[in-house]
Amino acid sequence: MAKHWKIVGIDSLKPFFEQLVPFGQITEQQMVELLKRLASKHLTEGELIDCAKRGNVVGHRDLLRVESDTRPGSVLLYTTLDPHYLATVVDVF
Repeated sequence: MAKHWKIVGIDSLKPFFEQLVPFGQITEQQMVELLKRLASKHLTEGELIDCAKRGNVVGHRDLLRVESDTRPGSVLLYTTLDPHYLATVVDVF
């Protein structure tokens, strides 16, 4: 039994992407950045520019935010924009 990150892309409750990554190959912070990159594929150039602006300026948009619902023995990271991506840690036999 080995731990893996399970990454799932979901659009309107319909999964469209799934991939397993061995847990030791990517840290939690790297997974957060990966989820942001995956979500950014669905944004326009203008939306990406707005996301890159400093948070305290007019026009900033936090469209690539990743939320965490981590509990003892459970990790869940997810983007908040639809389509969204989520990552959980699972045991693979």
